[in-house]
Amino acid sequence: MAHHEHVSNTKRIWFVFGLLSVVTIIEVFLGIYKPEALHGQHVLGMNLLNWVFYILTIFKAYYIVWAFM
Repeated sequence: MAHHEHVSNTKRIWFVFGLLSVVTIIEVFLGIYKPEALHGQHVLGMNLLNWVFYILTIFKAYYIVWAFM
C-alpha cells in the first residue's frame, strides 16, 4: 500500500495572507492620500492612480487563484 503524507499548507496560507494584506494597505494608503504624481497623470484616458488600482486588483485576484485553486 502506498503511504501518503499530509502536507500542511499553513505556511503558504500565512504568506498569501501577508502579501495580500500588504497590497491592500498600499491600496488604502493610495486611496486616502491620492499622490498628485499618480492622480494628475493621465494614461490612455484614465489617471495613473486608477491604473495602479486596476493592476493591484488584478494582481490580488491572480494570486488568490494561483495559490488556492
